[in-house]
Amino acid sequence: DSRIKVGLYVFHYGKVGLLAEQTNVGDIIVPSASLDEQRILRGDITDSSLMNRLTTFPEVYGHFADLIGVRPYSGKTVNSISVLQQSRSNLQRAKDAGGDFLDMEWEAMASVKVASASKFPNLGGIHHYFVGVGSDKPLDGSTLGGTEYPRDIEKKVAAAFVNMIMEL
Repeated sequence: DSRIKVGLYVFHYGKVGLLAEQTNVGDIIVPSASLDEQRILRGDITDSSLMNRLTTFPEVYGHFADLIGVRPYSGKTVNSISVLQQSRSNLQRAKDAGGDFLDMEWEAMASVKVASASKFPNLGGIHHYFVGVGSDKPLDGSTLGGTEYPRDIEKKVAAAFVNMIMEL
């Protein structure tokens, strides 16, 4: 079929809190799955796939890594309730459940999984590209309000995304 396919490409990056011990402030991460903080607190540690093209397609991950010059850390993000409502015990529970980092948007954005693989003619679906830059490590005492955040890392991610968009 030579007709043009229309798709939606969502490139999203931002600050994320780090839970994984092997990560550091300034590390670039890509989420492969998500846990929900509210479900964790109720005892449900079921994770959900995020349909992040950077983790579901190795060639896309490799290309992104080449563009930024490092291999990003990949793991499970925890859909956090609120930075202001976080407690050390809840963060520890999220880490113990398998959470590697914290964000507040990705799970909600990726919940449109039905549209990610559209079967409608000439509709290319929704393609998510999620990247985070570690901004703080709350369980180690490095809080968002008191941590120097390397903004030049965000510029690398943004430049890589611009390059990838131009290649579409």
